[in-house]
Amino acid sequence: MKTLLERIEMFTEEKDSEYQKFFKAKLKEFGVKEPDELSKEDKKKFYSEVEKEWDKEEDHEDDKDKDEDDKDEDDEEDD
Repeated sequence: MKTLLERIEMFTEEKDSEYQKFFKAKLKEFGVKEPDELSKEDKKKFYSEVEKEWDKEEDHEDDKDKDEDDKDEDDEEDD
């Protein structure tokens, strides 16, 4: 049976995608190498934090992309 990290790697094109880096860092923060090493309670906390923090990070990236698009539009208007 494949571990969760192996399954994530299987579904991503790049071995060290941004999400994987984030996920691995979160595992390290919890002091484990695999989510299966966590107790049931810690697993819930782990996945809750992953979801919450990843969503926040993605929202930040979306805002950053939007700001860049707005800047590009402003540059075009200046021409």
